[in-house]
Amino acid sequence: MKGVLGIWEDVIGVIINISTIIGVAVVGLVILLLLDHCSWCIVLGILFISQQNNSCTIVEVSY
Repeated sequence: MKGVLGIWEDVIGVIINISTIIGVAVVGLVILLLLDHCSWCIVLGILFISQQNNSCTIVEVSY
């Protein structure tokens, strides 16, 4: 019985973690959409300094 309860606790913990990650991702996307493209670019640059920075500059130039 104790083992079954432990499994359920793990399952609930995983569900809570996934929900939290999805929630944070949604909030982050909403914030990015509300910001203008320059701020969006800076955020992208901070998150993916090496790869996204170049495409970020291209996006900035195209606007």
